Parts: sequence; structure tokens; C-alpha cells
Amino acid sequence: MIPEWFKYAALDRYFLGDFEKGSYFARLERVYVLGCQCGEVGCWPLLARIRVGDASVMWDSFQQPHRKERDYSDFGPIVFDAQQYREAVSALRSVKL
Repeated sequence: MIPEWFKYAALDRYFLGDFEKGSYFARLERVYVLGCQCGEVGCWPLLARIRVGDASVMWDSFQQPHRKERDYSDFGPIVFDAQQYREAVSALRSVKL
């Protein structure tokens, strides 16, 4: 994912699923977690829903929008320790967009 090529919003908020009501990602109910090797995230993205709890952050409900028939139900969920995850995404504030 190349932040300069797409308006993700602040990356720390992005990876916490914290979006303005009615925004693109709020309507999508998922975020891009991987993009195509060409650098264009919309080319062949892998999307995931982010659920934030007190003790953990979970990525689940994966999908590839260009291949809606693909079943990702056996992929994930991926669960992160909430404190470590928040520290990691806080470091993204320094990424220049």
C-alpha cells in the first residue's frame, strides 16, 4: 500500500477502523490490508473488517472484491494484542502522506 496514491486518512485511525460516518471506508465496512504488487491498492486488494476490543484487535471477514465467489471463511481471524497493535499503529502517525 502506497499512502501517497490513496487517501486512507490518518494511518493510525485507518488501521483501527476509525472512520467518519458515511465515509468511503465506513460504508465499505472493511479496509484494504494488502494491495497488488503494482502498488495500486484498488487493483487486487485484500479487504478485512477490523474489530477493536479492550484486549484484542481482530481482522476477519476477508474478501477480494474482484473475485466475490472466492471463499475466505477459513482465512483468519487474525487476532492481535490490543496494546501492541495500538503501539504499532501509533507509529504510523509519523508516516508522511
